[in-house]
Amino acid sequence: MDRYRVYIKSLMALYGLVDIDTVVKVYNTHNADGVDRNDIKEYIDDNIKSLEKKDRIWLYKDNFLSYYKVSYMILSDQKPFIDRSIPYYIPCREDILNFCDKDYVEKTTEYLDLHEILTEVMINNKKATKLCNEIILAARRSHGILNIDEIYKRYRFKRKGVTGLMGDTLFKRILAVYLSTRMWSLNGHTQNEVDEMKKGV
Repeated sequence: MDRYRVYIKSLMALYGLVDIDTVVKVYNTHNADGVDRNDIKEYIDDNIKSLEKKDRIWLYKDNFLSYYKVSYMILSDQKPFIDRSIPYYIPCREDILNFCDKDYVEKTTEYLDLHEILTEVMINNKKATKLCNEIILAARRSHGILNIDEIYKRYRFKRKGVTGLMGDTLFKRILAVYLSTRMWSLNGHTQNEVDEMKKGV
């Protein structure tokens, strides 16, 4: 896969919506050859059908790349669900390859802690992994809202005896994963990182 496509796909997975200038900035942070917006725009124009059909990425208003084919609320000029005061998270070069897979999840300490208790609850490692990934991807693509009650209902945790101390522990671990997940609404940052930024202001 060519480098431009790798960067576009990775930043789409991190941001959900990204402008061409940001693609240029991140690419140039990692690569000495350097590009400008005309290079990226020309690449997109030449490969737009492939991006749409193969990668499910569309060009919006000639400047933004999005996973949505039709106008979506965050695609408006106001971008109400994205905090413009938060700078884009810039991944290291190694992570660019990881995030090229839009379903990639970081195996953080919070992830491993949640996986441990879900394996105990569901008595199935594969199901625990699937649910962990689902929670993280849902949080990443949410607008800062994660409906934990809905997760409990869908997986019938209460029927499985997940109450009392275990229920509290599961709730806390889901919340910890949520707070440490890179979100579209936070320009690729985690809520924990944003909170730390605000402390330093």
